[in-house]
Amino acid sequence: MLPTLLFAMLISITLFGCDSGGNAGSASSGLPSQPTTASNSSATSSDNRATITPDANSASGNQPTPAVSGAGDIKLVVTKYNVVPRPNVGGVTSYFGIVKNEGNAPVYQIIINLVDDSGTAVESAVASYLDYTILAAGQSAGFGILYMGDDIKHPQFKATADPVASSNLQPAQLSVVSHQASVGAAGLTNVTGEVRNDSDHRASEWIVNVIGYDDSGNIVGVGDGNGTNGNADPLAAHSNVQFLVRLHPPNIKPAKYDLYASGFQNPLP
Repeated sequence: MLPTLLFAMLISITLFGCDSGGNAGSASSGLPSQPTTASNSSATSSDNRATITPDANSASGNQPTPAVSGAGDIKLVVTKYNVVPRPNVGGVTSYFGIVKNEGNAPVYQIIINLVDDSGTAVESAVASYLDYTILAAGQSAGFGILYMGDDIKHPQFKATADPVASSNLQPAQLSVVSHQASVGAAGLTNVTGEVRNDSDHRASEWIVNVIGYDDSGNIVGVGDGNGTNGNADPLAAHSNVQFLVRLHPPNIKPAKYDLYASGFQNPLP
């Protein structure tokens, strides 16, 4: 098992702007750095993983209302999502959303499935951009799901995650110290900057998760990434390293975006 630790931060800025420092903030449109949650939801199953199934208020689903399906320390809530039909991509529909850890313990290995109108989780419709994300209590990250099938009138989501064992928790003090955005190849929005490790050991398996919004606050794209070469470059103690995240899909021209950085501290030489 990977060493388990987590530190994370979420920042809102105006696209193509630049900011430095580690404080969470809101863009000029008033977008919250932590999306508003309609209600709490949690579950605990026999394998110590959490499950939630939020009901959406509408097909566009900006503020879904999660259904409580149990109790426990792990509480994952899909606080917001947007449905984006993509008829030019073989009839695929994109679901972009934000998941928040409403529990009191960090979680990782997060898996989110789209749930159809019959209440069945669509096995092929699994969220991307969460594979290496570690969510601390109170933190949020973006995800994207590609779906091809019959229209779903009332989309729901099922989420599972593993808790980070407190006995193995080794906090890495990560912060995004600079960031900026530009349009790159194939119309993809590139978000670049630097992550700093202020802990006393090197950080490994770190990742930066980015959520893009339009002027109305709708989620239009999500991405994640780490080193500029496509790998999590070594992040030594008390040092900085550059990151690169490409938002998908292309040609979305987001007006604002949020960043969330997380990773593990590795005490080994």
